[in-house]
Amino acid sequence: MTTQPEPVSPAPLPPSLITYLAQRDAQHADAVRAVLASLTDRERALIRDAAVMGYVRGTMHPQGERCPKDSAIVAEVIDACRAFPDLYPAVDSVVQQGTGRAVALDGTARRSLTPEEYSAAWHAVEAAVGAPGADPATVLLAVLNALGIQPPAA
Repeated sequence: MTTQPEPVSPAPLPPSLITYLAQRDAQHADAVRAVLASLTDRERALIRDAAVMGYVRGTMHPQGERCPKDSAIVAEVIDACRAFPDLYPAVDSVVQQGTGRAVALDGTARRSLTPEEYSAAWHAVEAAVGAPGADPATVLLAVLNALGIQPPAA
């Protein structure tokens, strides 16, 4: 009967290497923050949706199988995002733009004003602009009031 050797703990890392690795981690985190800060909200949202779904699909990839080509991965990620539009609103907004349905970045559907609403808004702007001391807030409140829209609480 053979005996198993005792497991050996790896030697501890030298403090200088630990410090170096921590500095490199901080540099990488700063670089990621800089890239994200340079993007528009829409670009950040699209990257987020694609990255999350890419990760999800990657964890589902059978171990040991070849990795598909980039174009196949992109197609699979977009298709998977389309299957869950509420979870991936940025990708869905791009999909909906292609269908002619206007969608806000937050995933909520937008609608066109009716002719009556447009007319009411137009007249509200006309009246508010001519009022003494009119400013953008006064005009906006007049339009919202004409359309029956409650402004957000301050």
